[in-house]
Amino acid sequence: MSCSDNGSGIEELADLRVVDLPHKTDSHLKRGRFGRGFKVGLCITEQARVASGHQPLEFLRDNGERISDQAFLPVAVNGTQVHMQMPCPAEIAA
Repeated sequence: MSCSDNGSGIEELADLRVVDLPHKTDSHLKRGRFGRGFKVGLCITEQARVASGHQPLEFLRDNGERISDQAFLPVAVNGTQVHMQMPCPAEIAA
């Protein structure tokens, strides 16, 4: 599953590792509600990648353990891009 937007992006991708973001204010001018929707999907993904600005953040599995890896993108991404590999049966994915 992939989605992207052309919004202001995510200031700090490391915040996606936190279950609840008490410092994020709820506003009709911003997308998402404290990052909860993303985290619900992340619970069932095989792996995920989020990119915003010069930041990519990957959520992977290493020998059954969930890990995350953050790096730097030489070319900035406008808005936010999310790619999630979901565990779907073959007949649904086809």
